[in-house]
Parts: sequence; C-alpha cells; structure tokens
Amino acid sequence: TRLGHTQQFLREHRAYLDRLARDNVLHIFGFSDKLRPLTLYAPQNDLHGTGTNTDFRATFDQLVQRFQGRDLGGVIVISDGIDTRSFKKRGRRDQFSFEEYRQFTRLAAPIHTFGFVLDRNVKDVNVANVRYNDFAFIHNKLTIDATIEVIGVPAGSIELKLSERGRLIRKRSLRIDGKTERYQVSFDWVPRKIGTHIFALEAERLPGEVYHGNNTKRFVIKVLRDKIRVLQIAGRPTWDVRFMRSFLKENPNVDLISFFIMVNPLSVYRLSTFDTSLIPFPAQELFVEQLGSFDLVIFQDFNYGPFNTRLHLHRIRDYVLKGGAFLMIGGERAFSAGDYHGTEITDILPIEIQPRYHRVPPTDERDFRPRLTRDGRTHPITRLAFDAKENAEIWRRAPELEGLNTSLGLQSGALSLLSHPKLRFNGHRMPVAALREVKKGRTMVFMTDSSWFWKLPFAAQKGGSGTLYDRFWTNAVKWLIRDESLSLLRLTLSAAALKLSDAVTIGVRLFNPNYSPAKAQAIEIEILRWEDDAGSEKKVVQRIDGKTDDRGSWSQAMTPKEAGIYEIMVRATRNGRTETASATFLVSARNAEYDRVIADAEFLRLISKGTAGSFNDILGPLPPLWFKKPRIEQLASRETFELWNLPIVFFTLILLLAGEWLLRRRLGYP
Repeated sequence: TRLGHTQQFLREHRAYLDRLARDNVLHIFGFSDKLRPLTLYAPQNDLHGTGTNTDFRATFDQLVQRFQGRDLGGVIVISDGIDTRSFKKRGRRDQFSFEEYRQFTRLAAPIHTFGFVLDRNVKDVNVANVRYNDFAFIHNKLTIDATIEVIGVPAGSIELKLSERGRLIRKRSLRIDGKTERYQVSFDWVPRKIGTHIFALEAERLPGEVYHGNNTKRFVIKVLRDKIRVLQIAGRPTWDVRFMRSFLKENPNVDLISFFIMVNPLSVYRLSTFDTSLIPFPAQELFVEQLGSFDLVIFQDFNYGPFNTRLHLHRIRDYVLKGGAFLMIGGERAFSAGDYHGTEITDILPIEIQPRYHRVPPTDERDFRPRLTRDGRTHPITRLAFDAKENAEIWRRAPELEGLNTSLGLQSGALSLLSHPKLRFNGHRMPVAALREVKKGRTMVFMTDSSWFWKLPFAAQKGGSGTLYDRFWTNAVKWLIRDESLSLLRLTLSAAALKLSDAVTIGVRLFNPNYSPAKAQAIEIEILRWEDDAGSEKKVVQRIDGKTDDRGSWSQAMTPKEAGIYEIMVRATRNGRTETASATFLVSARNAEYDRVIADAEFLRLISKGTAGSFNDILGPLPPLWFKKPRIEQLASRETFELWNLPIVFFTLILLLAGEWLLRRRLGYP
C-alpha cells in the first residue's frame, strides 16, 4: 500500500519535480542502511526496498559525506518514519538527544518529510521488544520483560503466552484501555535443566490486524549450573578431610553438605549415639530421597558397614549409571580396608578391589612421590600447566604422599593418571589416581588420604599457595561433573540465534580419552530442523561426513534456507565407544522492517522541525517548499533556440523586405 502511495505521489507531482530538476541539480536515492541512486521516474521494481533495515543515521552520514563542501539547497524524504536500527530501539519518542539532533543538522539544509498520517487508524498488536539475560542459572528465578505495542485496538484484554519448545510456561491477560500504545509485562521462570532453551512469547492474534508476523517473538536463553551440589561423607575427622572440606567450601559455586563420623561404633569404648551424634546418620534422606539432587558424591575414608549404608550402595551404583559422579578417597576405612570388595560399588570403580584378607595387603604405609603416567601427561585433571615440560616439572617436585590403599589394578576402560613409583601388581604399577566412565556417569579414586600434603608445602614453591592441590582437585571436580570445557567431543556454534539468510559456523573438537587431539578421526554431522516448536518431529536437512585435522578440529559454515529451530548432532565412534554432542539454534524470519508496521509520522515531524523544514501528509496537497538559495550561481543547463526556424519570424522578415521594396519604388529609388 505504501509503495502504491509513493508511486501516486511521484505521478501527481511530476510537474513540480520536473521544475526542480530543471532549475537545480536534483539527486534521487532509495535508502535502507545505505544510499541507492535512482532515476527521477524509477520503475516500480526499483522502488522496492532491497535492505533489511532502515537506518536513518547511516543514511544521513552518507549524505553528509557525499555532499560535503557542496551547496545543498534541501532534502525531501518520503518514508514511513520507522527507523529499525539507530534511533528507535527504545520505541517511539517525542524528542531527540543532542547527538541525534546534530546528526540531521550537519547537512545545514531544510529537510522536508512526507509521511503516512492516517496509518494510526489501522489495527496492530506487536511484541515489540523482549528483555532478558542471555545466561540464566539453574534453579534461580529469571525475569523476562516484554514491551507490547497495541495500536487501533479498543479497550479490553489481550492474551499473552510464554512457551518453551511448545510447552506452555506462563499465560496472562493484558488489560488495555484503548488509548495507551505501549505496555510493559513481565514473566518469571525458574529453569530446571541445563542447556539452551528456545522460547516464544506470543500475543493473541486479533481479527482485522494489518499484520500478524509481529505477534510472536522467539528468543534463546542459555541455562548454566549455578551451584555444584556436593555430598561429602567422611569416616572420621582427619587433616585430609578438613582440607577437602575447606577446598569445597571456599568455592562459591559449590553447595556442600558434609557428614563426619566422629566416633567409630566398633571402638572398645561403649558410647551411646546420644553422646556422640548431633543427629542420627540420615541414610534414608541422603541415599533415597535426595541422592539424585547431588552433582557429586564423595566417600572419604568412609567405612559403610556400621551405619547401615550397605543397604544403599546399589543406589550409589544406579546414581552413577544414570549420569551421576562418584569420588572415593583412601584411608584406613576405604577400599579393601573398608571391606568394599564384592559390593555394588565395585561395579563402577576404576580399580579392582581385593578381598580384605588377600596376599596383597590392603594398605602400604611407606612414603612415595606419585609418577605421572602416559595418560596423565595429557589429561586435564593432571595437566596443571599448559607447557608439557613445565607440567612434568611440577609433578617431579611435588611433595611426597604418605601411605597407599592397594588394589589389583585397573578395571577395563579405566585410566590411571598417577601411579606408585615402586608398587606393582601383575607387572603394572599400582594406580594412585584413576578414573572411569560408566555408561552416563563418571567415577574417580584417589588411593591415599594424604593429598593435603600438596597444599601447604607447595605454597612456597613457584606457582603460589596451594597450586598443586587446588588445581588438581578443581580439575577433578570439573571432569567428574562433566563440565563442558572438559568434554571429549565439543560442539560450538557461532551464534545461538540468527536471521534468515545469515550463516552459522559449526565447530567441532574431538579428543582421545587422555585428551590428546583425535587426529584424522571420522565424524558424522547431522543437521535437523524441527517441524514444530516441541521438537517431536524433526526433518533431516543435511548430513555431512567430516574428518578432524591435526588439532582434532573440524568446522564448516551453513546458511539455513528456512526459518525455525535447528539441531546439530555430532557423532564420533572410536574403539567401539561413541561420543555424541548436540546443540540447537534459532533461525528467525521476522524482518526488522515489519516488526513495527504502523508508520511513525511524529519521527518525521521532529526531523523536519529540527532542520526548519516541514512535515507533510503524503496523501495531502503539496504545500510550498522552501530551499536555501545558492551561494554560488552555476550554469545548470543550456538551451539553443534558432529564431529563423519560427514561422512568425519568417513571415515578419518577408513583410519587412516587401515593405522596403515598395517604399523604395514610391520614392523613386531604384
């Protein structure tokens, strides 16, 4: 409609434009975020917009640069007044800032604007803006604020819905008074799952609306882990337990629950539970009711036997198999010394536990300095320095540890990061620190209760206080809880939300179990488009077979052809084990040019007012427009008239010649 009105304006005022072009040097431009030269009577196709944004600031910047130092008489602007980028991010306004005012006055010429006054009579509901934090934290309330623009709608109510992947989260009714155009609404949401969440805020579609494409706005929020919930159960208060508890409590991202067994019930001194406990050991609450809420469970020098924990060890195993993390730290009551042989815990541990009475004693009391294994050189838990030589030197200078819980070696699929320099079983060094991935979960063992030796003695060495202890256990916790930065297969996207026709770059990095780069490894990439917001039906858009380079990396850019929610699935299979990673991103077809379809005549009026120009209705009569007089007169055009080619001149000359001849004859001249 507006294109037709623009063409009508050019037709009706052709004579005026012709006169302007004859008496002046006239330049015609189309503009979006850049100027586009046009002819005076451009065909209809040339009048169609070619840009994705209307940027008045960029347009006037280009005008200033183009006509700098030249004598400019004035500017005529035909527009709906909707600036989609520079000035109008916060909605319609009735004044300009100094910088905005200066932007228009730099031309030093009147700006006459022609806009669409009667647009205010149409009906439109627009989700104009949604404000939120790009990152949210799990279990923490997030507030989503929105601006709803309502024009031409009588008093009543409009229904608003906030949904996440097709699932309704909140619904509310917005009361409108028929006069106010902009309303502020808020929605509260508590995330329960880590990852990328795609939302849709939808305003009710009313009959008679001029455009429905701006009634829904989709956006992306990434939910992160706010607190790491850790359960620490210790068999007795020791220095090692104290240092571990302090390490966990000092981390503001850790929510720690600790239980200490103060007195051994098997002691020769008969003491009642009332005398030795603040509360009874809450086995039911910890292992039945709340176990699934913990990100990490730690058994530290803990003997399960006297506390009826044996009945719940299978729950620890199932918790790990479903994705939990479990750490067992040594001591006089751990591993074989704690009689764990034959329990369900052995199904998930990285090491083989020998029976309590075995030819291999349950503990070795000698001091030792652990050795970094081949896998430990590249694994992020024991990679305390980026440089391999510096990392090896840190471990070479590490303080000695005291005592070791022995084992029968590693279970299948487990990795040893630190080993004993002398003790062996079946020709293999006994592990000191070992780990294992068990289905969806992860487990780790540290076969001594003296890691606290690494804390204070190391403070005086290069690297600062507690460097070895803190970095080691920080890395261990991150690995156990599957921190994204330590995944074996990492998938990254250049953007979580993009516009249609924009490209997204898919990046993949693949590591071996010891975290060395997986070179020349085949990977499968599958790109799917959701057929609905819930993702219940997915259509495969593209399949790619890739191969990693020498850094274990692969990347490729893709440009989606349709709007919607896309999911990237990456798989890599090595030695019978499949690593997978996935990510979602949003492609929006919502064009900024149509986000606000009601023309903004006031915006154009302010431009004209600030430059001594005039604002005019494009459908009204053409008023007199004033332009600056030129400071320098220049010949703009030249026309040649041949007088003898005119009939009146020819006959006048004939009459003059004939009259002269008659006069000469009467006077007697020859």
